[in-house]
Amino acid sequence: LYRPPVVSIQASRLVPLIPMLFVAKNDPVVAVRQVMREVWEQLLANPLKQAEGGVLRDNFPSILPYLIDNMLNPRWREREAVCICLETILTRGSDGGQHWDPLLTKHLPLLLRKGF
Repeated sequence: LYRPPVVSIQASRLVPLIPMLFVAKNDPVVAVRQVMREVWEQLLANPLKQAEGGVLRDNFPSILPYLIDNMLNPRWREREAVCICLETILTRGSDGGQHWDPLLTKHLPLLLRKGF
């Protein structure tokens, strides 16, 4: 198992990458998924000192549009990873509980149009 080195990065530089990292840590290829989950843990646990639920909740306004935009991505791995991310959000909520974010409710019609 690959262990990435501990990285120190400013939170302001990390925030724009969070939607992409969230998708990458759900990659359908097991080896990529394992590495990206380690990167997620290293980058987000150290500088932001938050659990995954906190990271999703705090960055939900940038994560959800990224997921919706990539639902119809021509690359199958990207589409599958986005669907796994959406499943996580729809079943657990953006806060890790069973609560839907109001932003999700706002984007639900678009999400359903793209999904069907």
